[in-house]
Amino acid sequence: MSPDGPADKAGIRNGDIVVGVGADPVKSHEDLYRKVWGLGAAGVDVPLKILQGIDMRELKVRSIDRFQYFREKPVY
Repeated sequence: MSPDGPADKAGIRNGDIVVGVGADPVKSHEDLYRKVWGLGAAGVDVPLKILQGIDMRELKVRSIDRFQYFREKPVY
């Protein structure tokens, strides 16, 4: 997980398990990305069902453009 990224800001922690996007269950890593990308362009709210330990939580994560996020900052 990236520090100060969307998941971190939403309260998702290392070890949490994404079990759904909205009402749709997630079957694989690829399935998760397809469902998230299917919601629209960067900037949409992504409703996630997360298993944190024994607790099931529903969170909204605002998607971002990963190329913008990981772009190197200029060093002067």
